[in-house]
Amino acid sequence: MKTATDLLKTVRATARQLGATVDVATIGKWTRVTVDAPRGNLWSCAGDLHCLFAEWRVGEKGYRESSLADLLDRMGHGLCDCDDEECDTCHPE
Repeated sequence: MKTATDLLKTVRATARQLGATVDVATIGKWTRVTVDAPRGNLWSCAGDLHCLFAEWRVGEKGYRESSLADLLDRMGHGLCDCDDEECDTCHPE
């Protein structure tokens, strides 16, 4: 299995290719990686999500890697259009 560092690099590269944005934040004992779909898109793995995330407890080995690998798997399904004309995320005005 790849290291968490390698997997996070792959998450960032995949997001960049798709036009998505990545945010990594550690709050207290938790680290969360959030990947936001570009405006007007949803993640195809769910069909109604504008963002995906992976999280784990700081210092928790093994789960970091599996959580990031799962995130990459979900990102691998790609994006689809958000057809909701009243979507607050795509149409914030």
